[in-house]
Amino acid sequence: MDKNIIKKAVTGIEFTEESKQRIFEGFERKKTLKKIFYMKRITVGVIVTAMLFLCVFMNIMLKNKMTITVYAMTQDGNVKSSVLIPEHKETLKLMETPVGNGYIFQIDIPENYMYDCKSLGKESNIFTIYQNEKNIYWIPEKNMLGQIYSNENEKLANNTPDYVDECEFEIVVYDESKEISYSEIIKFELINEECIVMLKK
Repeated sequence: MDKNIIKKAVTGIEFTEESKQRIFEGFERKKTLKKIFYMKRITVGVIVTAMLFLCVFMNIMLKNKMTITVYAMTQDGNVKSSVLIPEHKETLKLMETPVGNGYIFQIDIPENYMYDCKSLGKESNIFTIYQNEKNIYWIPEKNMLGQIYSNENEKLANNTPDYVDECEFEIVVYDESKEISYSEIIKFELINEECIVMLKK
């Protein structure tokens, strides 16, 4: 076909205002769709990045958090292990410990971290709580033998009653630099000869 004929045919095409408007709207629609597509990709990327950051952050926090496991009593009187959660009460099983009959729970903290138990409220509570590595014992009945000394080798007066029906103490956790990392407050209480323990907020 002759190129001149094609050129004349193309040159002779005239667009109406309506056709021009439709073509213009088509271009604008394509530009808008491209913008929406890119914005969606950017938004998804930001959300995925934020979720990954949150997962990493939460994982670090959980690794540095302690877990407190108690020996709880089931309805049939057997023993089960149970992790303490804030404001949730557990009934503990009376068990034999190295320092007498009492109640046991274990603390799991990050490696190279240390912890200490601090009595809250009644001073006599210090004589009812014992810690041995990851085990902590509460002994309501007291039968103290010999003298008790503080970390500074000072003799402590033992005015503890023969029986204590409640105890509240704080577990303070120290990091590798011996700085306080966090703390938790534990409450023991004897109600109708049952020991109720709770991790306070």
